[in-house]
Amino acid sequence: MFARFVTYKFKPGMADAVYKKAEAGLGPILRKLPGFLAYEVFRTGPDSGVSVSNWKSEVQARDAVKAAADWVKANIAGDVASSETHVGEVVFSHRA
Repeated sequence: MFARFVTYKFKPGMADAVYKKAEAGLGPILRKLPGFLAYEVFRTGPDSGVSVSNWKSEVQARDAVKAAADWVKANIAGDVASSETHVGEVVFSHRA
């Protein structure tokens, strides 16, 4: 399993609007991509967050980077101050 991990810094006061847009717009796009396993978004501060999506393969995770970047550019670019994207192999995962 591979993950796409993105840290975001939002423009002040824009985090909640971004979260709503991502849940309604980006979530459905990612779910339709081959190899999709999960997508989660975490608030890490008043103007920062992290998104993690899990994929069956590295190629699928990297394809998701492109799809997500296109969506971000079209929908929330004005609300994002900065972001950093990583793709890597999930070494271990504990779940209930």
